[in-house]
Amino acid sequence: MTANSRCSVAEPPGLETQRREIESLLRESELQAGDSWYVVDHRWFEQWKEFVESGNQNSSSFPGQIDNAELFEDLDSYHLKERLVEDEDFVLVPAEAWHKLLVWYGTVEGQPALERKVVDLPSTLKVEVYPVEVFLCLHSNMENIITAQFSRTDSINTIQAAMCRAFSVPPGSECRLWMKSSDSCCERLRNVHMSVLDSCLSSGMTVIMETRNADGTWPSSRPQIMRNSVEDQDSYRGQPGVCGLTNLGNTCFMNSALQCLSNIPPLTEYFLQSSYLEELNFTNPLGMKGEIAEAYADVIKQMWSGRHYSVVPRVFKVNKV
Repeated sequence: MTANSRCSVAEPPGLETQRREIESLLRESELQAGDSWYVVDHRWFEQWKEFVESGNQNSSSFPGQIDNAELFEDLDSYHLKERLVEDEDFVLVPAEAWHKLLVWYGTVEGQPALERKVVDLPSTLKVEVYPVEVFLCLHSNMENIITAQFSRTDSINTIQAAMCRAFSVPPGSECRLWMKSSDSCCERLRNVHMSVLDSCLSSGMTVIMETRNADGTWPSSRPQIMRNSVEDQDSYRGQPGVCGLTNLGNTCFMNSALQCLSNIPPLTEYFLQSSYLEELNFTNPLGMKGEIAEAYADVIKQMWSGRHYSVVPRVFKVNKV
């Protein structure tokens, strides 16, 4: 049954039964993390209470279909008005109570159900009336921006999956996300298992997704190359793994070690298949939060792309070692 279905309205029980069932659910339902509650217009709910308390099926206080129009900024986007106040502008009802009211009265056609999740925030459980609303776009097309809402308890991985669906990213593509605030400062969302709340992602921010290039590089950080032109490098096709490493000044031993490690098949396959991502340790206060592993993976994926004569392991050297 859809939230705004009108054809599913059933003959409601008697007014006293309605009142008793809904009041019992409101009284006995407790907030549990992950449960759904629904936002209902306060005026409509008060009129319904007046109707069922009247005991008269023909009362002029009959509320009609559930109508949340007063809660929306407009009836095109159905965007919730800001700073709505509970018990003044709206009431919260548990899912079971909502579905009963929906079956008995239906909703105004086209209006979405205002389902909200109970979230376990520091020191409190609450219904998240206002989820985090962010802008989403691809690094390759930052003009095409969509808006989406996520719970503060959703993981960054949930956002990534939603973006892959929304932008039709090919399955198997390796992606990474950045969050951008209004001051144009970008920060990597490195730990995809972290929650929206813990990642400090807030409403109004932009989440940018980039996908790894075929040559193993990232669009936002294409490395220096050992040719006279980018076009020469892009057209090159060689044997994967047969790739030089540029000496950055006293890095011959580092480069030699990287070449040796690159030619250990199980280890290289581990990084080429991105298996390492599931084992990054973001919690060790003495660790590097996976940065060295990611930098090494970038070098390996470039070397084994078959599209470079030589790559410059600058990020691995300067920032990680």
